[in-house]
Amino acid sequence: SMQNNTKKSYGLVSVYHHFRTTLSKYQPFWEEVSDLDTNAWVIEPSLPARKSIASRRIALLSNGRLSMSFVISDVENPRRVPSNIRFMGGAEGTEVAKLRDAVNKYVAVGTLNNGEESSVQGWSELRSIRENLTISLGFPLPSPKTTQKSDYVIECGICYTHRLLLDDDENKNVNENEVKEANQNKPQLPDIMCGNIKCARGYHESCLFEWLHSSPSARMSFGRLFGKCPYCCETLSVRVKGGPSLLS
Repeated sequence: SMQNNTKKSYGLVSVYHHFRTTLSKYQPFWEEVSDLDTNAWVIEPSLPARKSIASRRIALLSNGRLSMSFVISDVENPRRVPSNIRFMGGAEGTEVAKLRDAVNKYVAVGTLNNGEESSVQGWSELRSIRENLTISLGFPLPSPKTTQKSDYVIECGICYTHRLLLDDDENKNVNENEVKEANQNKPQLPDIMCGNIKCARGYHESCLFEWLHSSPSARMSFGRLFGKCPYCCETLSVRVKGGPSLLS
């Protein structure tokens, strides 16, 4: 009996040490994510988020004009260059292209340097993701510590919400936690921006589709529905999901 108890004790100790080892392996990833969540305006996912979510979308310019999304793909070495880096928003094309080129060049230089000292700065795993992005973009990331949420988290100009929830039909037999989890993984932000700088309203794709669909002057071409901005009459377009039959 004493021998059996001793074996059980060793078994529990082994499980405990394995648990601690696994936790320590992911600690750098959690610290990196925490740094972003604390010092940048995270638009997606909604915070606080599950610790397993490795993707982040952060605000770069005010009024929803530009944001950046990426995935921390190497959880065990989270300071490596993130994957799936994308720029989104209604900023001018030249402005977006300039920032994209700056980040790509910074990443490329870091890859060539391979961690060695160089006169030209590039992506370094000695710096946090936030620090690398700040250097590559050429300006500090907007921070909750120095700016207001309303400057970066915009509402849809039609439904007046930021995050669009699931439709009632999709919510059937789904509890609140499952709905929140599903919403974290779906594109539900007002990503379609009016091109008129004086207006610059943002819209959810589904909201704008419904609005244009009800407009007699709307027209469809190459799988997109074209119409006027509800606020300034600037031309806007939205993709037609499901094809032309939806407009019949």
